[in-house]
Formats: sequence, structure tokens, C-alpha cells
Amino acid sequence: MKLGFFPDGIFFDLDGTLWDSVAGIAASWQRCLARYPQFNIHFDLNDVRSCMGLCIDDIAHRLMPHLEENLRMHLMEECLEEEHRHLREVGGEIYPHVEETLLALKKRAPLFIVSNCEQGYIENFLEVSGFGSCFLDHISFGDSKQQKGANTLALIKKYGLKQPVFVGDALVDQLAADEVQIPFIWAAYGFGKVEHYDFAIQEFCDLLALLEN
Repeated sequence: MKLGFFPDGIFFDLDGTLWDSVAGIAASWQRCLARYPQFNIHFDLNDVRSCMGLCIDDIAHRLMPHLEENLRMHLMEECLEEEHRHLREVGGEIYPHVEETLLALKKRAPLFIVSNCEQGYIENFLEVSGFGSCFLDHISFGDSKQQKGANTLALIKKYGLKQPVFVGDALVDQLAADEVQIPFIWAAYGFGKVEHYDFAIQEFCDLLALLEN
């Protein structure tokens, strides 16, 4: 089954769609929080994976619900500083066939990243992956303090897109696509579950066959 047209813009989620950085994030957060044993904060890899796609406020509440809001946000910001240092050095695990697929797609349409991450995270990804030249633009929750739907719409308006699509693995990606009324392509190999989708891909390179018209 094919999309039936080639989009004039392709929006990508990051975590669970382009790469998997959960192990590095979990290790860096645990390293940071180990400095505060008095707060009795414990989580495992699955806890961190369940937070992928959420914005910082929701992550802090999920992992540290027993702490007062200002304290947990302070600790979360320290965790993010540790995370950024780690990812700048090590990066995450880029999914198979991402590089060659992005290089092929960018010849036909502008590519974008829309993520609920904090400022600096997308930039770290682009730097360590070397994919900076593949994407025309990107935006995060940390940049705008807006959710994915609003950020996607902002880029649609900025670049005058008429027939874009959204590729992501999680419910927040599906909801963003629904909000701006564009086709949603579910990355079924990723972290998340969705309520519905227009198309699904089992690996990243499936995009080429799906979008070919």
C-alpha cells in the first residue's frame, strides 16, 4: 500500500523513530540522582523508556511523584545536563537504514524534526549522527514550550507546506498529526503504541517504498 502522493514535507519524531538513546539517558540520570540518596529515587530502563515522548514536566512527575514540584524540576534539570554531556560524547543507537533513507528522501522533500525534548537534545543528535545537512529545520518543546501539534503547525505555516506527513512511534506523534490533519505514519519498531495510523513501517527504510508514487 502506498501513500499515493509524495509529500512536500516530512516531519519526524526523534526518540523511537530515528534513534534509541534510552540506555544512555537512563545511565546518565541514575548517575546524577545517585548524588541525592536522601530522596530515594529508583527507576529502571523500562521506566525511562515509558517517558520517551513526554515533555520534561511530565517526566519529572512520572519518575519523582513523591517530591515537591520545584525540587523534582530542579533534579530533572540536573539530570538533563548530565544527559547532554553523555550524549555529546556517546550518542544513541541510530536505527538501521536511517542514513541512506534520509539522504534519499531529502532529495525530494524538506525534512524536519519535531520533538518534545528540551533545548540542545536535537542539536546533540544532529551533531553526533552527522545528519545535520539532512534536515531543513527542527523544533522542540524546549524551544517553544508548545506541544507537538502546535510546533508541527508552526513549521507547516513557516514553510507553506500543503501535503506533509508525520512519522513517529508514539501516541503523542499520532495526536500531533491528528491535530494538524496530516497523514500519520507509525514507526512500529519504536517505543510507543498508538490508537490508529494511516500507514505503518516495520523498519525505517520502508518509507521509501511507501512514499514512492
